[in-house]
Amino acid sequence: MRMGRNTSYKVTKTAIAPGWLANGAGAGAFKRLPYDLALLVTEDPIEVGAPESELVLDTQPSLPEASRRGVLVAFGGEHCASYSQCDDAGVRRVLPVVIKDGADCFPSRREREAGLPGAMWCMESAAMPGDSGGALLVEAADGKLSYVGVISVRRGLPLELFALASTRRSAAAAISANRDFILETARALGYAPLSSGP
Repeated sequence: MRMGRNTSYKVTKTAIAPGWLANGAGAGAFKRLPYDLALLVTEDPIEVGAPESELVLDTQPSLPEASRRGVLVAFGGEHCASYSQCDDAGVRRVLPVVIKDGADCFPSRREREAGLPGAMWCMESAAMPGDSGGALLVEAADGKLSYVGVISVRRGLPLELFALASTRRSAAAAISANRDFILETARALGYAPLSSGP
């Protein structure tokens, strides 16, 4: 959607993060969550329209402290009776979120031993159908936004019981965990090195 009009772009390649492919299906498949990211390569460039000075790609290897403010930008529905009944999905929504400690999203011993609390972003929000693949931005003290993660999973009750949930948590795959994959793909397409956050 641009200037009130839909524009379609032909996808020529879907590049999947190597970490996702290396940790295939099975009992240990949850280890692939930090790499839940794919890049769509289009035949023609897409004009994003965001001034470079206002948004940076965070490729730093660590996650900041909890309680930071963030912004979720995605296309999920807000009123979903189930995963197959989500009539308002598909419209971009911008939702303020609070960053939580990773253990709030991954409390089990198995998840802790796999390092998930320190490898993914945890949000005090519930990702809804259509949100997966959306962007998680984090606001720095100076107000600058960093693109830090890709919306991946929601934790908690199923959608049918969502109204009863007292805590709502979602997690995003960290851009930093996929840094090399993203930069190599961009350079192969002829783009200059991407800027990274402080």
